Amino acid sequence: MYTKLLVLLGKCRQPKQASLLFEILRSDGLQPTLDVYAALVGAYGLSGLLVEAFHTVDHMKSVSDCKPDVYTYSILINCCTKLHRFDLIEHILAEMSYLGIECTTVTYNTIIDGYGKAELFELMENSFTDMTESGTCLPDVFTFNSFIGAYGNSGKIKEMEKWFDEFQLMGIRPDIKTFNILIRSYGKEF
Repeated sequence: MYTKLLVLLGKCRQPKQASLLFEILRSDGLQPTLDVYAALVGAYGLSGLLVEAFHTVDHMKSVSDCKPDVYTYSILINCCTKLHRFDLIEHILAEMSYLGIECTTVTYNTIIDGYGKAELFELMENSFTDMTESGTCLPDVFTFNSFIGAYGNSGKIKEMEKWFDEFQLMGIRPDIKTFNILIRSYGKEF
């Protein structure tokens, strides 16, 4: 229940109330779980309080049974992309690697989508290369939509079409969102 409340407070940009709820949990003698800590990281990060979010992750490292995992770091990366703090992503990825935490498809999709929305195409494509070379993460329709959305929204129709074909060659089929992105992109361009 605390996790759900913390997530809700994060979405409502209420970091002070999230912090207060976290302290109430602890004062009631309850031990925060990994999910509770991750929700607190999100509440801070989505509110622009990245220092507090990073501090919470650092604190988690010293708490038994609450070591940050790929889900925690993916939340932190998501917050960084939403706040356009792309300079912090490499630091997070380096820390994950040092701790032996491997990225998941969701982690890569978060990074790719963030770079794409910021029109950082080279970084987006580099992340895609890292994803495919990892050997454990396969691109999916979310990756597909991020790519064609990024290029389509910025008017790069040829690149959008190229990646549309590339993803289909990889065996990834478009969904309704894919076609909506294409229609919107063509509509803006023509």
